[in-house]
Amino acid sequence: MARLQLANRVARGGASIGYVRYVDDFPAFPMANNWTDTVGQNQYGGEKVYVVQTAIKIVERCILMATDPGDLVLDPTCGSGTTATVAEQMGSTLDHD
Repeated sequence: MARLQLANRVARGGASIGYVRYVDDFPAFPMANNWTDTVGQNQYGGEKVYVVQTAIKIVERCILMATDPGDLVLDPTCGSGTTATVAEQMGSTLDHD
């Protein structure tokens, strides 16, 4: 504990203590919010068929960020079916109710 305190790795929060981690402890890089790879007609896997159709790559990226394989994916509108298609391909389950 003394070594952790000297290294500034111990923090007190109320009645408990915790281990301090710093950003430099792990390899990391800043992520941008520009998804330039989602632009263009091929983003739909071909021609856009429905007005509400969202690019497959965008839906895939959102599901990857928010779920794990086997998770339940909720799409209350299930408009063109893109979410259902991507969720099934990625091993998730879709609930459209």
